[in-house]
Amino acid sequence: ISEGQAKINFRSKIIKKKLSELVKQCARPNNSLYARTLLVIHEMQFYLIDKDLPKIEEIFKELGEIFKEANNLGSYPFESYARIVVELGDIFTGNAAFEELYDLVQDELLRRNSEGEKGSLLIKRGHQKLKAGRTYEAIRFLGKSQTYLIKDEYSGELARSLAICGQAYKEAGLLWAA
Repeated sequence: ISEGQAKINFRSKIIKKKLSELVKQCARPNNSLYARTLLVIHEMQFYLIDKDLPKIEEIFKELGEIFKEANNLGSYPFESYARIVVELGDIFTGNAAFEELYDLVQDELLRRNSEGEKGSLLIKRGHQKLKAGRTYEAIRFLGKSQTYLIKDEYSGELARSLAICGQAYKEAGLLWAA
C-alpha cells in the first residue's frame, strides 16, 4: 500500500487532534498523561524516519518528564513504555539524552518492583493473620498492601488482596465493607 493510499498524513492529523484533546483533561490525570505519552511516541516515529536527532533527544527528555509525572499514577502503563525504551537502546547507545532516560526508567522499574514485592509480602502476612483468627490485624495488613499494589502491573496481586480483605471484613461481621 502506498503512502497516499494509506493517508498517513491525514490519519496522523486526526490522531494528534484526538490525543491533544485528551491531554487537556486535567480532571483525569491517568488518561491525560497516557494520551500525552501516545502523542509523544507518535511524534517520535516520524522523527525516527527523518533521522532528526535533535527532535528525538527532545522526545527523550519529554518522556522522562512524563515518566516522572506517572510516578504516583497507579493505572499508568509504565512497563509497556519501559520496554519501548529498552528496545531503543540498540539504536541510541551512547546518546546522552537517551542514557538519561534509560537510567530514569531503570530506577523507576526498580522502585515499582520493590513496591510490588512489599505489597506481596503484606498480602501474605495479612492472609496469615486471617487464618490465625486475627481479623482486624489482617484487614490492616491487607489494606496496607493495596497501597503498594495500585500500579497497573500488579493488578492481579491487587485483586487477590481485595478478595482476601473482603473475606476478612466478612469474618469481622462488616458485611457492608466486604
